[in-house]
Amino acid sequence: MKKAVKESEMVKAYDFLDEKRFKVGKILFYLVLWIIIITLLLTWIFDFINVYNHKKPIFCLTNKTYEYKTGTIKECTGLGYKVYIYNRTDKKEKYEFVPIFIKKNKSYMK
Repeated sequence: MKKAVKESEMVKAYDFLDEKRFKVGKILFYLVLWIIIITLLLTWIFDFINVYNHKKPIFCLTNKTYEYKTGTIKECTGLGYKVYIYNRTDKKEKYEFVPIFIKKNKSYMK
């Protein structure tokens, strides 16, 4: 004869499975979150080191060039940052690595 499973035992089994799924989902969420954070940090650090060594950044989403009488400004927009490369006719090339919310420095071109 088969034993009849009590309803309370079935509820306990489902609760256990729900807890296990929740823990697995939580672990996957944090794993993906950390992968995204580490990837962003590595791109920022890599491009910052390139700009610090007066090289062009690698991870640019958009590139723009602004023309002025005294030279040009090249703007590279990355993931959360902007790189400005100032080329003046009478001064040496200048690189700037700034957060994305800061506007470009026009005073350098005057």
